[in-house]
Amino acid sequence: MFESLFRIRAIARNTLTEALRQKVLNILLLFGVIAIVSGFLFANFTLAEQFKFLKDFSIGAMSVFGLLIALMGTAQLLPNEIENRTIYTILAKPVRRSEFLIGKYCGMLALLATTMLLMSIVFVGVILTKERLMINAELRDAQGANAEMQAMANENIKQIHKEARDPRLIQAIVLTYAKLAVVAGLALLISTFATSAIFTVATTFMVYIIGHLESVARAAWLTGGSEVNFAAKIFLGVLSFLVPDMNIYNVIDEIIAGSAVPWSHTLNVLSYTGIFLLILMSVAILIFNEREL
Repeated sequence: MFESLFRIRAIARNTLTEALRQKVLNILLLFGVIAIVSGFLFANFTLAEQFKFLKDFSIGAMSVFGLLIALMGTAQLLPNEIENRTIYTILAKPVRRSEFLIGKYCGMLALLATTMLLMSIVFVGVILTKERLMINAELRDAQGANAEMQAMANENIKQIHKEARDPRLIQAIVLTYAKLAVVAGLALLISTFATSAIFTVATTFMVYIIGHLESVARAAWLTGGSEVNFAAKIFLGVLSFLVPDMNIYNVIDEIIAGSAVPWSHTLNVLSYTGIFLLILMSVAILIFNEREL
């Protein structure tokens, strides 16, 4: 058991090291950081709108560039190992295929965690900088003003603190990471039978798009009337169970909009993510074990 975990950890560490050396992934991360910082330059709205724009723009940038890193990084894992023939050297050792696959996925999760952490640090820096500038502006405007203006400035400062130090942003970042983990899991599953990285990226992206329509398929399957024939219902039913429901991560938008989303709901989404990833990895291992190398 411990030997298996040690082998998985070694493969994951090696995968993370190789991924960090890839120029394409580093460039995507750099663009993600630049996008988050650039949001600071365009946030010239009212007090509440400035922070909402910064949060929406920054979390959106983290999601988009994280998606690209998850897609491109995961899609290259197996093809690169097969092309470089390093997979034969690894599997010739006492390493199970399941350990190899899990190690690769854990390495990709570590890469996504690293990129999300770096972008989150930049995001926090941008938010805190905006907070300090806005507070300084309020204090300057309040100097020499009447009591009513000073009271208004104090209220604005309280609102600035509240918007800038919103703990709900932690939920948004965690859920964004969970969403990217699902995308990486889908890409890894598809790469176990795909013949090229391009096919993996294209197919995973299509499944990702379909996942945003999955709730529509489920609704049609459950509530469709006579206009939906039996074969269509079966197809929609299978689709709704095989494709992840990406709409459950739309709660991120509600958090950014200021809605109070309880942690219990966030934990439910994370539980769904964990169960779906467990199924994905199980299927991926079954396919990879039967693949001829």
